[in-house]
Amino acid sequence: MVFLIRMLVGATLVLFGLNDLMELFEVDYGSKANAFLQDMEGSGYLQEVRGGLLILCGIMFVIARWVPLALILFAPIILNILVFHAFLAPTKIAAAAALGVAQVFLAYCYWPYFRSVFVMNTPSRYGTVRRRGGGGMSRPAAASAQRPPAQRPPSAQRPPSAQRPSSAQRPSSAQRPTP
Repeated sequence: MVFLIRMLVGATLVLFGLNDLMELFEVDYGSKANAFLQDMEGSGYLQEVRGGLLILCGIMFVIARWVPLALILFAPIILNILVFHAFLAPTKIAAAAALGVAQVFLAYCYWPYFRSVFVMNTPSRYGTVRRRGGGGMSRPAAASAQRPPAQRPPSAQRPPSAQRPSSAQRPSSAQRPTP
């Protein structure tokens, strides 16, 4: 099922992307929608960028490479298509709604790849970001680890057994026992 929907969405995106670039066929949406599309084409780049992204996402869907990235790139495009049809061409919203449902279905099927994006309070590269009482962000925990031991909170201090001996406390090679 996922394979079939992914292929259908990919082929549709490639077809409409090629139509954006080469005008293979014309679709009449009505006077307001056609005027809007003429203005978009008049910008000189918007149709080409959209067509290129549609072709790129369609190819990613068809060859099953980087499908989560294709879903991310396609999400704002399908949202714009749905809003366009809802406000400017409501009589032709069925195909756009089908693409929107397919987008949501594929995002659900590939949810494990998106799960980490929606995690709250994630550790950063520099340590855990902690909240203050007022809701603002404090410095990373790594910055507090660089403070001298006297200024560290008691919970962050190492027990004496876990501390490294300083170079003065380490035995020199002459003092080490030989096996």
